[in-house]
Amino acid sequence: MKRVALVVSLAIMAVPAVASAQIGFGVAAGAAFPMGDFGKSWSSGYHVQASVNISPPVLPIGFRIDGTLDNFAVKASTNATGSARIAGVGGNVLLGLGGVPLLGPYVLAGVGFYNINASATAGSFSASGSTNKPGMNVGAGFRFGLGSMGAFAEARYHYINTDGGSTQFVPVMFGVSF
Repeated sequence: MKRVALVVSLAIMAVPAVASAQIGFGVAAGAAFPMGDFGKSWSSGYHVQASVNISPPVLPIGFRIDGTLDNFAVKASTNATGSARIAGVGGNVLLGLGGVPLLGPYVLAGVGFYNINASATAGSFSASGSTNKPGMNVGAGFRFGLGSMGAFAEARYHYINTDGGSTQFVPVMFGVSF
C-alpha cells in the first residue's frame, strides 16, 4: 500500500511539470554531406527540417520531433543525372550543456524512420528505387536568443541501415524556433 501511495504522489507531482512544459516549433535549412559508401555515388545536397520542441521547465533535458527532407545529386564523371531524396521523421532527446536551459551548447540523439528514393539516368539506361528503413542520429548544436525567438546551429550524423550496406549523411543547418 505504501508503494502505491508513493507512486500516486510522484505522479501527482509530475503532472504540473508535464502540463507546464513549453511547446515550440522550429524550422531549419542547410547543407547535407553524404558519407561512407553513400558518399561515393552522391554529391552534397540540401537539408530542410520542421520541428516540434517540448521543453520541461527548469530541466536541461528536452525532446524534439523532426520532419526532415534531404536531397543529393548523383556524382558522376559522365553525363549521368539523378538524385537521392531522403524524407524522415524522428524523435530526439536533447541535453543542454550550458547553465541556462535555452541558451548554450547541447547534444542530441534519436531514432527515426526514413524513406529513401533514388533515381539516375545515364544515356538510355535508367534506374530508380525506393525503400523505407529505420535509422538513428546523433549530433550537437548551439542555441541562442534572437529577440522573442530563438536560433540554433546544429550538425547531426544520420545512419540508416539499408539492404546490403548503410546510408550515412551529415546535415549542417541553421534554424529558428518560436
